[in-house]
Amino acid sequence: MTVINRIFQFDDIGDTGTITNQSKAFVYDPHTFAWNRTLLWASERDVMLAINAKNDFLFKLNAFSMRDHGLDFPHLLHSSNSTQVDIVFNNVSSKFDRPRFALELLFVVSEQAVAG
Repeated sequence: MTVINRIFQFDDIGDTGTITNQSKAFVYDPHTFAWNRTLLWASERDVMLAINAKNDFLFKLNAFSMRDHGLDFPHLLHSSNSTQVDIVFNNVSSKFDRPRFALELLFVVSEQAVAG
C-alpha cells in the first residue's frame, strides 16, 4: 500500500531540485482533501484509475499487462506488470519565485519472510 502523506511546494533558490530543512516550503495535507474518483476503467490489457481533489491535484494510475505504449501523450513504452503514475498540479497557485513540488510517500508492505 502507498500513502501520499504530504505534498510540498518549496522555493528552489539554487535550481537544484532538492528540498532541505532550510528550504522555504508550504505543506499540503492530502488527508484533508475531499478526494473523488473520476475514472475507473479496465480491460484485459490494462487498468486505469484517476482520483482528484477539487480539480487541483490529479493522480492517475495505469497498470499494464503487456509491453506496449501508453494511451496518453507522450505514449511512454511500458513493460508488462508495470504501473505508470501521472501527477497533475492544476490551478495550484505559486507561493514562491522558483517553485518546485515534492511528494512524501509512505510504502507499507506486509509479507511473510522467505526462508533461504
